[in-house]
Amino acid sequence: MKIKQIKNYRDIRFLMKAYFKANQMTKEAQKIMGERIKNRLNEKDLIGFYISKNRKRLGFTLCYVDYSHIEEYMHHIRKTELENEVLIMLLEAAAEKAKELKRKIFQSFSVKNLHLKDTLEQKGFEVYPRARMSYNIPKNYQPKNDLDVCYKLSNFTPYRMDKIIDVIVKANQNHIDGDIFIQFSNHDNLKNFISRSLGDFSRLRKDSPIILYGDQIVGVNLVVMLDEQRAYIWDISVLSNHQRKGLGKALMYKAIENCILDNVSEIILDVTIDNYKAFNFYNKHGYSELNRYLTVLKRFTH
Repeated sequence: MKIKQIKNYRDIRFLMKAYFKANQMTKEAQKIMGERIKNRLNEKDLIGFYISKNRKRLGFTLCYVDYSHIEEYMHHIRKTELENEVLIMLLEAAAEKAKELKRKIFQSFSVKNLHLKDTLEQKGFEVYPRARMSYNIPKNYQPKNDLDVCYKLSNFTPYRMDKIIDVIVKANQNHIDGDIFIQFSNHDNLKNFISRSLGDFSRLRKDSPIILYGDQIVGVNLVVMLDEQRAYIWDISVLSNHQRKGLGKALMYKAIENCILDNVSEIILDVTIDNYKAFNFYNKHGYSELNRYLTVLKRFTH
């Protein structure tokens, strides 16, 4: 097998077609994503690698280059007896590129084969199992709000975005997810991450709930729509000195209530398995696992 760096969209256009098919993307979505990748490859903030054998391309990875780290944007691997080997080669190549560019961390978010955990750890990667979970909203759902009177529920607004980002960063300090995701390490990192993940915040539901303590934002729940029937909790955070007071439940209940008004039937989220408090919280409140996957890191000192 040979591994090469992606120079332009032509290098992976056939693999991209397979990616679109595997993800059941509409023609319009395919066109938008294709143009986005072409532009970002030209602007050099995306780098990637593909692997071929006997002129057949077996897989690729594309990674976003930030000033502090490299994070995987997407990957696709053909189903063959070599797919695990292909994946590991791609991860190692991207990690070596991060080291070459003097970035602190390489990240891959969604390795589906859980059996690769030991192999990846032996190759120097940190590996964290995560779960995608789902809550099917009951038709007879009754809204709940047990907030103390000193707290007030409100909604996300763009002018509050900087304060919301500060809450998320503070909530993730000295926390397993803050350690895994360098994107949450400071204000600028997180603002850039939200911007590229959520289209400059335009994908956020305008009724994403926040909680105020006086004029201070102390809890947030950022919600986006995956499609007309499914919402996704992008992040839910509560400041440490306001935890254990029912704010997490209130933020979750309010998001459910808002979704019901739009006839949304399912809410989805992702959680780190070793984040026992959050994982047990979602289990307790009716979320069930859809699947598990691995988030993979490699750190560098320069």
